[in-house]
Amino acid sequence: MPFSYANISEFIPKIDTFHRIIGSYQGDIPGPNLVFFGAIHGNELAGVYALKKVLDELHNLRPEFKGNFYAISGNLKAIEQKKRYIGKDLNRIWFPGCIIPKEEREIIQEYHEKIEILSVLKDIVANDHLTLVFDLHTTSSQSVPFVSISDTLKNRKLIQNLPVHLVLGLEELLDGPMFSFFSELGVPAVLFEAGQHEAVSSFENHVAFIWLMLHKLKCLKKKDIPDFNSHKVTLKKNTMGKRRIYEIKYRHLIDDCDNFRMKEGFVNFQKVKAGQTIAYDKNGKIKAPRSGRIFMPLYQPQGRDGFFIVKEIKPFWFRLSNRTRKWKLDSTISLFPGIKKLNNGQNAYLIDKTIARWKVISLLHLFGYRKMEYNGNSIVMSRRPYDKVFPEPVEVRKNIEEYLEEMRK
Repeated sequence: MPFSYANISEFIPKIDTFHRIIGSYQGDIPGPNLVFFGAIHGNELAGVYALKKVLDELHNLRPEFKGNFYAISGNLKAIEQKKRYIGKDLNRIWFPGCIIPKEEREIIQEYHEKIEILSVLKDIVANDHLTLVFDLHTTSSQSVPFVSISDTLKNRKLIQNLPVHLVLGLEELLDGPMFSFFSELGVPAVLFEAGQHEAVSSFENHVAFIWLMLHKLKCLKKKDIPDFNSHKVTLKKNTMGKRRIYEIKYRHLIDDCDNFRMKEGFVNFQKVKAGQTIAYDKNGKIKAPRSGRIFMPLYQPQGRDGFFIVKEIKPFWFRLSNRTRKWKLDSTISLFPGIKKLNNGQNAYLIDKTIARWKVISLLHLFGYRKMEYNGNSIVMSRRPYDKVFPEPVEVRKNIEEYLEEMRK
């Protein structure tokens, strides 16, 4: 059986009350702050259950721990109502351009959730140690586990050798996702999708991922992690094949008035062909605009992303991408026709679409330039900040404080 269809609520003891701080484990050796978020979407509780299980085991075993482990709940009001969100999607309102207008703040619950989350994070980073964020999610469709990152070299290193698929490009297309926003502030961040919302395998994948990250960042030794070897086995088994790397090539955006309905039976990463009917709306059939693999097909009432289509990146190109960035070969990009380096204080290039060839975007992706701003026949492509090195904790704290001030204006 490819997926565990058992319902998670029948397998795990019920949590009667949800709090912002699920719990923490303070190490006796100085080290990084590892901050795990569960239920940023209120109907995705597998991560919360997994965090509680890991915390319970840590407190029972009391192992030597380097650093600090924090588990935080996301959208508390949406959790109470078992909804993805109440007023606005809490995973789409993080960048400055997505700040909720002052006149809407009293009626949009997610504004207050966001303030509380940032305030908690500000207190955590105050100890002036490196802070890393892990955002735990599940999907409405059946799915194997996968990770996504803002494409920086330091984020790539975090998920190196993790036996699950990697999906690149989400931060380009989603409006204000939390994991990408934290990377912008200088906090390395990983999005982990464990599987379908209610599947027991999603809970198991979350537990495995948490333990493996605690070991990867040298917070715990192998001998102090219960059944250490089983966690990699769990992720390998549930990934159902070798680890692959994908890049998003198409996003189907929807509105409430579209009456969007996904065709039944699609699972994450299933192959689709151009012209194949994959969904319906008020205008009739929606056909795949290109061949590839379907990604995160929407099988729930809330959400603006009907589906994505991804294409596999061969490991050779991914390894080459790492090397070209380490060797700073992006300095040669402006030699290509239609590409101009911008002197705007950012690591950015202006692309003239009337001159540059269509492959230029793929080339810039190879060099790590994934932020895109369109203006007529021009595209500005820039790289995420803090690509190769972690900023000083004092800089991260300052970034969070300044953003909180901006939110409250």
